[in-house]
Amino acid sequence: MAAPPYHDEILRSVAEDVRATLAGELGPQPLAALIDEVFTLNDTLTAALDAKEPAALRRLPVCRPGCDSCCRLHVVFVTPAEALRIADHVRTTRTPAEVEALIAALREVAPRVAEMTVKERAEARIPCPLLDAHGACSVHPARPLLCRAYNSCDLAACLTAFGAGDPDTKLPCNANQAVVGKTLFAALVLGGGAGRDLGPLELIHGVLTALTAEDATNRWLLGESVFSTEHARVSREAAEGWEVFVAREANR
Repeated sequence: MAAPPYHDEILRSVAEDVRATLAGELGPQPLAALIDEVFTLNDTLTAALDAKEPAALRRLPVCRPGCDSCCRLHVVFVTPAEALRIADHVRTTRTPAEVEALIAALREVAPRVAEMTVKERAEARIPCPLLDAHGACSVHPARPLLCRAYNSCDLAACLTAFGAGDPDTKLPCNANQAVVGKTLFAALVLGGGAGRDLGPLELIHGVLTALTAEDATNRWLLGESVFSTEHARVSREAAEGWEVFVAREANR
């Protein structure tokens, strides 16, 4: 039986917690700490669901540092809150010169991918600017939920999809990890977008904005328009569907 697209109860519960936290109803909490809690919840829920399955049926991802075909093949969407968390991580773990080097790399790639479709991105196999020299994620502790969700249990299948430039290949994967990450991503969109930029944002443009917009975190939290889905074709095309999703959930 196919896994559901979302765990509805978790989605609504986490979305409400995110909304209430950002509104100050649950006491003061920095945005970075809130997003880190969501990341921890992602791991906890995945492990709990895995534990309920018979050991013989569990699928273990083969993903490892340096195995970066997915980071070159796929478009990644992030919420504004995740983009801001990545920017915070970058600033607190790198020297000013290293931050400027990353900004320069993002600025170089952003116009190249701005008008590409998902398929064109896959065919171009443009590496994520957040990869390090060894093909590992340089912001791994703060990596987005959809990166956490994506996984493969078959390295050969990954490499075949990469070689074909095919972003639509359905890989054998840990379904719990995939569904939990997508559920919490949707919860961040739903809870974080209350009166704020909604997204979702194409990763490169989202992180570039988070790193270069003045006082981006505080302005976004206050409801100022900091981020835009207009910067990338894939974001523009996705935005309408997510707006419909948020409107539907708000009326439940």
